[in-house]
Parts: sequence; C-alpha cells; structure tokens
Amino acid sequence: NTLSLFFQTMYWTVVAPENSMRERTLDQQCTVTRPGLAHIAASMAVELMVGILHHDQKHRASANPKDSANSSLGLLPHQIRGFLSAYSMMTPKTPSFDCCTACSENVVSEYRRDGFKFVRRVCGDTSYLEEISGLKKLREQTDNLEVDWDLDDEDDKEINDIGSNSD
Repeated sequence: NTLSLFFQTMYWTVVAPENSMRERTLDQQCTVTRPGLAHIAASMAVELMVGILHHDQKHRASANPKDSANSSLGLLPHQIRGFLSAYSMMTPKTPSFDCCTACSENVVSEYRRDGFKFVRRVCGDTSYLEEISGLKKLREQTDNLEVDWDLDDEDDKEINDIGSNSD
C-alpha cells in the first residue's frame, strides 16, 4: 500500500544508479530548469515539509484527499507535477514499484541488515543493486519476451503511408 517515489513514475524508472547526466542537455538533466521555476518548486517544498512536520503521521500521511481533514494544513500530496504551459498542477497517486532500487522491500531489508556494508557494496559493484532489487531478473524476462505484433501486409502499408506523408 505504499506510494511510489517521484522518479518511479518517470521514464527512467527501470534503471540502476548510473551517470544519468552524461550527454544530456540541461533541460534533460533536471525537472526544474526554467528560470523562475526554482522559486516555485522551493516554496512548494517548504509548504510540504511544514505540512509533514505538523501532521500526526509525519511522512506516512495519506495522499488521499478524503483524508486531508486529518491535517490542519490540508492535503499532503506525495507528488506534485506542474505544467507551466497550461498553468496547472496535478497530484498523482501511483503505487510503488516492487523492483525500485531505492525503496523495494529487498533493498530496504538489505540496508537494515548490513547498514554501511551494504552501501559500500552497492558503490563498489554496479550490478549488485540491480540484482537484489529484482531489476536484473525483470530485464531478463522482458528481453526473453516474445511479442506477436500480428501485423499483416495492410498494416505495413498503412505504417509506410503515414511515414511518407510526414515529409
């Protein structure tokens, strides 16, 4: 029943830690890059932190709007996604990923059991975290997955027509 971490719902979810900034432009490196947005993000972070500190369940507060009555400061969303082009925000609630390299049950139990030895091993062996989180097995399963797209000649012709019309 836990909710996902912010990065679990982004497109890079199924990766172990690596240099994700290599060969990326500034707007691809950070979700808060437009001038002026840092102030908005910082003010929201402060509001959320104050809300968490004042909530009786602290960081385990529900993200359900129905439960916001339990907090004197209102709803405590677990994520806030902003869309500057539409001047809007949304607060998605998504379940956690059971192979998350940060919060999956296997990773948390290994950390609790071994503490800094676990951290040292993760830093020394780039495949270790991927293995204990279950990502390695998941990747192997998807690599071995056979997909029958069931495309016929008519579908191929449609795809080719769409591609030639886009010029």
